[in-house]
Amino acid sequence: MRGTAQARQAAGLREALGEVRRTVAVLAALLRDATMVVRKAVRDIRTTPPPPAAGPPPDPATAALCRVVDDTTADAEAMGALLLEVAAAYLCGIEAAGVLALLFKQIGEPLEHGLAARRYAMSGARRALLRTRFGAPVFR
Repeated sequence: MRGTAQARQAAGLREALGEVRRTVAVLAALLRDATMVVRKAVRDIRTTPPPPAAGPPPDPATAALCRVVDDTTADAEAMGALLLEVAAAYLCGIEAAGVLALLFKQIGEPLEHGLAARRYAMSGARRALLRTRFGAPVFR
């Protein structure tokens, strides 16, 4: 009797283990799918270009200034993307500053400008570039 009870108990445990493994496999697949959806959404948000302007400004000087601003922000985005390779997005500003300080000291660029470019690459918000060489105004 004792052997039969233990055999039934072992069979029940094996069946339960099989159910747990199937559940874990389903949850892992759902997690993979959710991770892919979130990564795609983040990539789409970061790479979505700003809406085009209604048209070029009628004043040639204003049009030239707009091109300079667009080129400068494109440079900042490219620099920020490179900095995200060095100091990943999950690092807070203080941790990123610690990682990037030596790099910016060596290239002779203010660390604040690099951190601003990194923030811009993460957010896409031009206000992240204010008070740096990438954005205006800078009063010294």
